[in-house]
Amino acid sequence: MAIPWLHLVKLAPTIASLTNDLLQRSRPGEPRTAHSPPERLAELEAGLHRQAQALHGLAEQLQTTTVVLVGLRRRLLIALWLSGAALLLAGSALLLAALR
Repeated sequence: MAIPWLHLVKLAPTIASLTNDLLQRSRPGEPRTAHSPPERLAELEAGLHRQAQALHGLAEQLQTTTVVLVGLRRRLLIALWLSGAALLLAGSALLLAALR
C-alpha cells in the first residue's frame, strides 16, 4: 500500500485553516447587539453545525492517517523479520567459513 503523501500534504492546510477559523470564532470579541432568543438560537445551531463539519473532516483525515500508519507498521514488521533472518543466515555463513 503506497503512502498517499500528496493527499496528506494537500489536507494539511485544510486542517490548519479549519482550526484557525474555529479559534477566531471562539475568541471573545466585541459584544454583539442583543438578538431575540430565536435568532440567538439559530446562530448557535449554525455554529454547532460548522464545528461538527470541521470535526468530521478532521476525523476523516485522522482515519486516513491511521490506515497509512497500520500499513507502515506491517511493512516495518516484515522488514525486521527479514533483516533478522538475513542476520542469522550471514552469521551461519561466517561460522561455516570459519570452520573450513
